[in-house]
Order: sequence, then C-alpha cells, then structure tokens
Amino acid sequence: MLDNRKPFFAAAFIAIAFASVAVAHAKEEQVLYSFTGGVDGQQPWAGVTLDNAGNIYGAVTFAGASENCGPSGCGNIYKLTPDGTFSVLHNFNWNDGGNPASDLILDKKTGDLYGSTLSGGSGGAGTIFRLGSDGTLTTLYSFSGGADGNTPEGRLLRDDAGTIYGTTYGGGANSKGTVYKLAADGTQTVLHSFAGGAKDGVNPTSSGLAMDAAGNLYGMTQFGGASDYGTIYRVAPNGKFKLLHSFAGGTDGRYPAAGLIIDAAGNIYGVTQGGGGHDNCTYGCGTVFMLGADKMLTILHAFAGGRDGANPLSTLRRTQNGDLYGTTNDGSKGTVFKLRPDGKEIILHIFGATGDGFEPLSGIAMDNDRNLYGTTDLGGASGLGTVYVVKK
Repeated sequence: MLDNRKPFFAAAFIAIAFASVAVAHAKEEQVLYSFTGGVDGQQPWAGVTLDNAGNIYGAVTFAGASENCGPSGCGNIYKLTPDGTFSVLHNFNWNDGGNPASDLILDKKTGDLYGSTLSGGSGGAGTIFRLGSDGTLTTLYSFSGGADGNTPEGRLLRDDAGTIYGTTYGGGANSKGTVYKLAADGTQTVLHSFAGGAKDGVNPTSSGLAMDAAGNLYGMTQFGGASDYGTIYRVAPNGKFKLLHSFAGGTDGRYPAAGLIIDAAGNIYGVTQGGGGHDNCTYGCGTVFMLGADKMLTILHAFAGGRDGANPLSTLRRTQNGDLYGTTNDGSKGTVFKLRPDGKEIILHIFGATGDGFEPLSGIAMDNDRNLYGTTDLGGASGLGTVYVVKK
C-alpha cells in the first residue's frame, strides 16, 4: 500500500513521459574477462575505469580468503589490458581495508587510483585509499564507525586541490549516514549527518556525489523524506543542507540507489530502483528522472520489466548530445540501455545468454569510440562475474 503523504516540496509536480522500447540487435557484447573465484576474486560490485591507453581498472569485492574477512576474502584491485591480460594490483588484508565496492577514480597525470572499502582499516568501518602507479597502497583515512561515519559505499569525488568528497551509508551523529570531505592533509570533516524524518534522508545511496560549478554537492538517500522512499539533497560548501525532493513511491519512483549527474544547465539526472507506475515488479520497476532547477521532477522513462529492464542501481552516463546510458539489474538478467533526448529507450544488450554475465550492479564507462564497458556481479564462464564491453 502506498504512503500518500505529500512530498516535502509540495509546489513541485511531476511530468511523466512513457517511451517506446527498441532493441538494438546490431550491438555486439563481448565478455572480456570471467572471474574464477581464485586469486582474481569474484563478484565485482564496482564498475570499471579506463585510462588513455585502453587499460581497464576495477575492484573485486571478494577475493583471497583471509582470517579477518572470512573465506570470501577482502577483495582486490585489478588491471585488464587491451590484449586481455589480467593482473591483481593489490590484495586487501583488512588492516589496509576490506571489500571495495565502488568505482575507482584515476588521476591521469600521476596514474594513481583512489577508492574506498566497505570495511577494514584501523577502525574496522572502512577506508579511503590511494594506490600509486608503483603499486604502493596508502590508507588515507580509516573510519571509526562513530561520528565520522561507517561503511563508505559511494564512488569518491576528488577536486583539483586533492580534496576528496564522499558519503557513508551509516554512522554520523545520528547513525544514519554522512556526507564528508577529506582534505589533502588527511583531515576528515563531516559536512552533514543525516537525521531521517520528513526534512532529511537516511542512508546515502551507494554511488556517491555530484558537484556543480559553485562547489555544491548533490546526492540521494535510499530512505527518509516525507514518504520514507528516499530523497534528493544538496549540501553547500559550508555544510548547509537542503532537501530538494522527497520521492512519493508511486509514479515518481522510490528507493533511489545510484548517484546523480548534472548538465551544463543545472538539470539533475538519476534513477530510482522502484516505483514508476508499472505493476510488473513488486515495488515498481524503477525510473529515469530529471530534476530541473525549478524543482520539477520529470520522469524520462518508467521501466516495465521484461525486455525493457527493471530496477536500475547505477549512476547514468550522459553524452554531449543528451543521450543517457545506464544498466538495469533485473527484468530478465539485466540490460544495458540508451535513452535518447526524445524519450525513446533503446536496449543495447540483454544479459543472460550462455557464457554471458548477468546482474550488472554498476554503471558503464565509455571510451572515445563510445564503446561501453562494465561489470556483472554474476555469470560468465565460472558464474562469478565478468568484465564486458558493448561495442558501438
């Protein structure tokens, strides 16, 4: 039964665009690597990052059995070269972090990789790390699990000054999650501790933050807001918090589970895991939305399940011509889709064929030729996840 309380922004209203679906059979998908569950690990929850030479970098959430992380292990950082050579760059051991689950960010000047782990470190509540181009891992910060936050899930955001911004799913002053920054000198500052209720959120989503030209940070929470179906929020550089939208759980969506992107006009794009108005899924099949500067939420696409896909969990990618690319986790065994500015959705790939991966939990990376790269949590030759490409 839907909660009928009004969204926090009562003046906002929702425009809905139900688009047709086309399947682009001409797109070729190729599994570049299948994880085996050995030293290479299994179940890559994170997506991939590309360098200018075509090398692929990513994180495997479970790898290398250890005393502290159990039989599934603490995870690793890997590299996959264009010729298919796979190498482990670092194995986590709990003391330096455990179970990385978010995309890495690459400093293209130095070749250093930055990321976070869900657990481990000196406080046992997760870490922020830098993996140097020489293979040396430096723990930049270990969360205590208290007021500074617990379980840093989201992809990090790093500015030109070297300041890192991110979110934690739990911890903070109210044990409901935080938005934080980490200065280049290692000083961590909590910019906002979520409190729940109608005017705040609970549990920031796992895909991190977006920043506008003024330095404002934008993100979503999975729960909280007027209907407890999640929120969109803004945190100013001085830490001032503003709730921009409370999801109502019906056609406007519920349970956002990804990050946001911002275009040059200040429009914000994202996805919700549920809602959307279709009843083919228990809690709705999810949406792609745009939040304009006037706080009007427009549903660009409501997923219908089946070949259309359902339950998107990852941050979108937007090209200069306005095309949006993303993945859905369900609807068969997951999809890669493109949503054009005119509202037409094109399914580029449906996962689940023999030897293919399925259940993509992450978004996609794009090279200069607009080939799309990503990971699946399961499937592949050993059933333990893949790295794939969908070619233009």
